[in-house]
Amino acid sequence: MNKKVLSNEMGLISSCVSLQMDISTQLQIKNLLKQTISWQTIIKQSLYHNVLPFLYYNIIKLNKSDLPKSVFSILKFSYDATLTRNTILWKEFCYLQKTLNCVGIKIIPLKGIILAQTLYCDIGLRPMADIDILVQEKDLLRAKKEILQLGYQKQLKNLSEDYWRRYQCHFQFYSCEKKIILELHWALAPSRPNKLNLTEVWERSGIQTVNHTETLTLSLEDTLLSLFLHNCKNISALQHLKLKNLCDIHQLITRYNHELDWEYILKKTESWKIKGAVYYIYSLTRVYFTTPWPAKITNKFHPKITQRVLVAIFARKLNKLSRFQAYLLIVMLADDLRDSLAMILMALSIILFTKK
Repeated sequence: MNKKVLSNEMGLISSCVSLQMDISTQLQIKNLLKQTISWQTIIKQSLYHNVLPFLYYNIIKLNKSDLPKSVFSILKFSYDATLTRNTILWKEFCYLQKTLNCVGIKIIPLKGIILAQTLYCDIGLRPMADIDILVQEKDLLRAKKEILQLGYQKQLKNLSEDYWRRYQCHFQFYSCEKKIILELHWALAPSRPNKLNLTEVWERSGIQTVNHTETLTLSLEDTLLSLFLHNCKNISALQHLKLKNLCDIHQLITRYNHELDWEYILKKTESWKIKGAVYYIYSLTRVYFTTPWPAKITNKFHPKITQRVLVAIFARKLNKLSRFQAYLLIVMLADDLRDSLAMILMALSIILFTKK
């Protein structure tokens, strides 16, 4: 699978989202800009996938005169707004880290708040909606108390706190004064049904100087695994995957391919029962990017023929899956028989009770 299956619009978007601008990619972007393309579609899709700043960053490096002035203004505004917002969120993260560290609570930044600083060459590229931090479960109640004292309000969304503890992996808080959403994680993913043991993950974490601030971060391998789990969670919640999240995986693998302990990664995908979902993510990154997954690892996925066929079809429909198709995908990608049976029942209920 490759980008030949994509429309001109999605081909341009995926080429710009990749930051490895070799001669081939530059020529591809220039050729696509000469084609008949719908800028309305490009902007709409880029907004949906949260990648507008990437288009601004890469296209203007080639030739901004290829853009209509109205399009250039939209792309520049998106980049400037992302840069400003990310700067504010990083400052707030540093404040939260200092506050929690002072009372003996270790925190690890997750997803966008750390990736924008460490994985991308410009902090204005990677949009984020909130600040995600991970604490050890033994520190959860103390961390929650400290965050409330900082003026944040807990957002339960009309659900009980017991529900969030039992079925989710984070609490959400909101600061009305700062207009910032904070997600306090005690796990990398909800229990499925067993809880993931993060003892080794915490042991493998280490101090890294990020933008002049010493920060405890996940290892490269556990960062990649956390991104896998985040995407698995989105699949399970029937949420469509977005290029922004796939780009995180693409960038990390591309940049650190030869440094990653792939045997450890494979061991965890097996023990956490996410091999099927990771195969789907692998297939998507092969369609929308040219992610250099090691052959010795991808050969160990060993997907069933039904999985290969289904993924080959659905990988081309990143944001066009129906509710039933999403359920079917979950069922086919399930590693665990118990999970698979549960999802089959859910899929059958869709067939029997959902109106066409």
